[in-house]
Amino acid sequence: MTKSRNSKQRAEREPEERILVSMRVEDQVIPAPGSITRPCDDCGRPVWVAPSSRRHLGDRCPVICMACHRKRLSTGEPVQYELAPGAVEEARATVGIIDHLIDQMVADIVRGRPKEQMD
Repeated sequence: MTKSRNSKQRAEREPEERILVSMRVEDQVIPAPGSITRPCDDCGRPVWVAPSSRRHLGDRCPVICMACHRKRLSTGEPVQYELAPGAVEEARATVGIIDHLIDQMVADIVRGRPKEQMD
């Protein structure tokens, strides 16, 4: 009982650490509109930071990439996740951009084919 009471008291005194887990630039070619890059605090590789994350967590929040996050998870430490307000809308906007680019690529391919190959 003492241990859990001490843990509860410590949790009340210390603010919960928040860490932004984000995609590496090399793994996500098209980020959410308005995203910036920052180095991963663990490995130094560039990651995308979406506007919703910056608004929700601020610019001083630690940022780590997905690969480093998986390494941290292997320790068995409990983790609680949350989405930044606006993150879903940003993801939808990104999907819309990708859909538009795919449509353009398909149209370019179709225009580039001789008519007999399209039939």
